[in-house]
Amino acid sequence: MSSKRGRLGGFKLSEVANILGVLGIIGSLIFVGVEMKQSHTIAMAAQIQDRYSMISNYHIALMTEGEVARDLIRRNIFTLDYDALNPDEQSVFIQIRNFYVNQYQSIFAQHELGLISQDVWEQTVSRLKGTYVQCEWRPAFNGVTENMKNFLDSLPSDCVTRLERYPSAN
Repeated sequence: MSSKRGRLGGFKLSEVANILGVLGIIGSLIFVGVEMKQSHTIAMAAQIQDRYSMISNYHIALMTEGEVARDLIRRNIFTLDYDALNPDEQSVFIQIRNFYVNQYQSIFAQHELGLISQDVWEQTVSRLKGTYVQCEWRPAFNGVTENMKNFLDSLPSDCVTRLERYPSAN
């Protein structure tokens, strides 16, 4: 009877305790690894957001100087004929267009990191498609990241002019 003392199903209690200790250490290491990955993802997202925020602040500062930007926004930037704008309006138009593209790029980057909910992503994709379908806006997307270029390449390649999209624009 004393030979069964300190045994559990054929194993010594010390062996079971050692196995449980090793499993506990492995579990802790896995937890630490997951936490480090999450911290890295959050740090990357913060860095991306800071970069895009600085760019957006620059565009906002340029857009809000004077009445020109307010007038262009009021007239619906998507329906305007760039060539019919005066030089001041063209300059502000470019800043507004770059602001939109910057926002799309920022949300795309956050989506890649898994930090954007599916409904926000779907809403962004819908707006992005509406912008990207316009032939006149396509060149503004030339400076986006390679991953976003690949995403844009997955969208329908046909584009329409602003007058086809907004017949009442003229």
